[in-house]
Amino acid sequence: MIKLLPPTYTEGLNSCFNTWLRECRYPDGWKIAKFVILNKLKAGTPTCDQTRPISLLATHSKSFEKIVLERVKNWADANHIIPDEQSDFRPNCLLPTRVLSIFQEVENNFAANIPTLAIYVDYQKAYDNVWHMALIVKLFRLGMPLGLLKIVHS
Repeated sequence: MIKLLPPTYTEGLNSCFNTWLRECRYPDGWKIAKFVILNKLKAGTPTCDQTRPISLLATHSKSFEKIVLERVKNWADANHIIPDEQSDFRPNCLLPTRVLSIFQEVENNFAANIPTLAIYVDYQKAYDNVWHMALIVKLFRLGMPLGLLKIVHS
């Protein structure tokens, strides 16, 4: 959609993005969201578990977030932050592929008479419960560039 805008508009937006990246900050006005509660049911009055809150943010914030996310991904990949076993939310890393590799490992261990222990943990609503300050400290200790860390923190 941005590609359809006049060059003067996109140049201005590009200038703003570059300024915020240089200043290592996320615009305060873009941190304000309008919440809409969606009913997961087709009919009837939902309970809290049967609703999905959606936050509506500034349109261009998504573009800026993609730029920041790309930088975070590049840093994480270059520094081998995410283990190979992590398959969710990574390109070309599908869960069925991971499941097949686990089955292959179990099969190999069975053939070699090696006991196998597997633990699967699924944290329900894990992203809703992230301790943000601990995450920032962890990213700092992992060596995330300070400018990028400041943007993530802001």
